[in-house]
Amino acid sequence: MTTSKMVPVPKGYGAVQVRASTLNEADRTVEIIWAAGAQVKRWAPEIGEYIEELSMDPAHIRLERFQAGMSLLDAHAAASMDSRLGTVIVSSVHISGGKGFATVKLSRKRAAEELMQDLRDGHPFPVSVGYRTHEYVRVETEGALPVLRAVDWEPFELSAVPVPADGGAHSRAADGEGTECRVVSLPASQVARRVLARMKMRQATLMA
Repeated sequence: MTTSKMVPVPKGYGAVQVRASTLNEADRTVEIIWAAGAQVKRWAPEIGEYIEELSMDPAHIRLERFQAGMSLLDAHAAASMDSRLGTVIVSSVHISGGKGFATVKLSRKRAAEELMQDLRDGHPFPVSVGYRTHEYVRVETEGALPVLRAVDWEPFELSAVPVPADGGAHSRAADGEGTECRVVSLPASQVARRVLARMKMRQATLMA
């Protein structure tokens, strides 16, 4: 039996892989992997503990924030331009082999210069990606935590942070920054059909 309901889900944070070996000093750019679809344990007030899996199908990811020119922020600070350490090169954003890639161009601000020096020395700095989930497909397996696969989700922020992001981190529900998310519960036999239908809907929207 298929059921669907709207529940509040806190925004999530995931670790980003900064590929120090791709540093181009002349252009002040470095490639990052901003998502890879790994499963992580999460918790939400109206769901409890669950395993989250971010679908890496391009039809399931809202890339509008990237396409608008997403900034690299200093520790999630978004109130001032002083916190912008760089920007994502829009043309570099792509999904390949189940991973999301982008190239970041660092500014010449002091904090960004320190990041550049770390990269020159072969030290990739910690970065986290913030994202909102708009729809999960939930699959239950006896004796295990439910798996909620995000089939409509939206990266909205990249931040250089003092320590690596916790793969299971999420904001507190009290911070007012959660998202109303549709959770569709399906028997395992119907998951593939639901995902295919969602892909077709998303592709139609992008082409409209």
